[in-house]
Amino acid sequence: MRSTLTGRGCQILAAIAALFSLSLAKVEATSTFTDLHDFAGNTADGGNPAAEPILVGTTLYGTTTSGGSSGLGTIYSYDTLAENYQLQHSFVNTDDSSAPTGLVQGSGGLLYGFATGDYNDTGELFTFNTSTNNTEPPPSDLIRLSPLPGYDETGVNGTPLLVGSTIYGTSTGNAGSNVFSFALNSLDDVNQLYNFGNNRASQNFDGPLVASGSVIYGLAPWGSNNAGVIFSINTASNNAYSELHDFTTSDNPSTPNAGGLILSGNVLYGLMGKELFSYNLTTSTYSLLKTFAGTSPTETLTISNNVLYGIAGTATSTEAFAYKLSNNTTTQYVFDPSQSPIGGVQISNSVLYGVMSSGGADGDGELYSLSLPLSGSSPPLPEPTAGVIGLGSCAILLKRRRLSARVTI
Repeated sequence: MRSTLTGRGCQILAAIAALFSLSLAKVEATSTFTDLHDFAGNTADGGNPAAEPILVGTTLYGTTTSGGSSGLGTIYSYDTLAENYQLQHSFVNTDDSSAPTGLVQGSGGLLYGFATGDYNDTGELFTFNTSTNNTEPPPSDLIRLSPLPGYDETGVNGTPLLVGSTIYGTSTGNAGSNVFSFALNSLDDVNQLYNFGNNRASQNFDGPLVASGSVIYGLAPWGSNNAGVIFSINTASNNAYSELHDFTTSDNPSTPNAGGLILSGNVLYGLMGKELFSYNLTTSTYSLLKTFAGTSPTETLTISNNVLYGIAGTATSTEAFAYKLSNNTTTQYVFDPSQSPIGGVQISNSVLYGVMSSGGADGDGELYSLSLPLSGSSPPLPEPTAGVIGLGSCAILLKRRRLSARVTI
């Protein structure tokens, strides 16, 4: 005999199903992915970001390599409290170069960045005033980098390093790869700190730089074993160059990728090839922390509360990872194979912020946030499927949820 539930019975069963769904979500949903903005890549919006945004207060600022009024890249902002996205500046090739890279925060509300190409293919340094939301100087007179002495068609790479009133950067030109610097009050005087030689001209040198006192530290995809190197340049000792650690081909059997590098206390943490490592500057000790499977990790590391955050590739997908230094455990969020996170992440109030270089609603990338709890080790459970449970004339619709789980390894 078939019974039919109506009215109050349906309401009770609907409430039970809702509680079951919430209960399942509490077990399963340990990471929350949110699409904050889909880049449109048109004249009114940027497209294809190549570096993660930076956080200034509660506002994210970032760049895209395409889109904008001339299709040559933009500066954008996103207020994380008001959830408001704004296009701040469009790059115009004949005035202020194109294809901007990552940003660094200075004093007085100023951000600094490199634009990697212009009509002379030399690149430039630009500033952006977050207090007035205007590029500074005006777009028709942005600060432009000259080719390094003795080299033509020098192109700046990566994100600038700002130490006091001095900008440091890397470049690749016809005669090799370089580390250079110049003072903000003397922009026409570019100093070549070190040239790696013309045999490195074909290798893109965009590894990050960090500083401690008068010493600059960096990563390069070569070295004595051609498998990557941690190097230092002492600006107080006639720019003396030293190789602190040479990676081996067993470490990086394929072409190495010089990834993120940060300095915390007296320890360098970085990504070279598939390795997450530390290097103690006091004891000159190199330690392998983790070897990633699949492709090389991307360019940037972030540290917060003794946890390293970054983006890494696996054999089949890409993941955001959190490496806990206190117990050497890793938690990760695995992105959908269709997503293409690039750069690194910024962290604020236990929320990670990053960008996709492509994908999104228009295929031109997206700005996202990701919650990554670090406690527990819940394995992923089967995701509930959409469907209708029929109970006589009462039907309860179960909504398909996009849930994720973290795994501790």
